[in-house]
Amino acid sequence: MKDLRDSIRNTGVVHGFVETLRAKKGLIQPWLEEGGAVGKFAAEQTRVLDRSILSEKRGADARKALREIEFDNDDDECSA
Repeated sequence: MKDLRDSIRNTGVVHGFVETLRAKKGLIQPWLEEGGAVGKFAAEQTRVLDRSILSEKRGADARKALREIEFDNDDDECSA
């Protein structure tokens, strides 16, 4: 199970990270209907992926806001 868990969490790419996480989440959704260890594993990984997606979105929003502030400051310095 550890290898499978690591495979789900590892995207191997930076660009499109959220989309990659969403795709992986979609792949394991059918497993939620399974009983026992498979269903439990899928539920756990779905929660992990949801948290990762939210974290990445928040980070991207923060980076965007910082770039906007830096861009505005650069404009102010150029016009002074």
